[in-house]
Amino acid sequence: METLPQVRLRVLTHGVRYATSSAFKVEVPREQRKQSLLNELRYHKRRPSVALICLQEVLHQQRVDILKGLNEVP
Repeated sequence: METLPQVRLRVLTHGVRYATSSAFKVEVPREQRKQSLLNELRYHKRRPSVALICLQEVLHQQRVDILKGLNEVP
C-alpha cells in the first residue's frame, strides 16, 4: 500500500456578528468590529498553511466588505 505525504491543513473560523442598526449600548459598532476582523484575517492570510477561512452568520454586505478589505493592497 502506498503511503501518501501528509498535508498540513489549517482552518480559521470566525462568527461575524449580525450587522444591526440598533446595537446594544455595550456593543462595539460594526465599523470598528469590521476593521478588527479584517486585521485578524489579513494576519492569518499571510501564513502559507492557511487553506480555509470560514465565516459564520455573514450577511451579503458584510461578505462584500470583507472580500473588498482582504483584496485591498495595504
